[in-house]
Amino acid sequence: MARVMVKAGQVGLLVGVMMMCWGILAAILWGTDEWLRAVGFLGALIAMVGLLVNGFSIFFPGRPRER
Repeated sequence: MARVMVKAGQVGLLVGVMMMCWGILAAILWGTDEWLRAVGFLGALIAMVGLLVNGFSIFFPGRPRER
């Protein structure tokens, strides 16, 4: 379960950073449109959630498995 959470956090972080970069690039190229700003903001939110999930699973790895 923790491994799935780490993977989901990494994917969320990657997708969020890509959306944020796309939003910034689009804002530079085509000016600040309302929906471009929304995409950049949404990307930042997704990246923050991914980072939270990732950090939470790193700092709290759960119980050690019994053999």
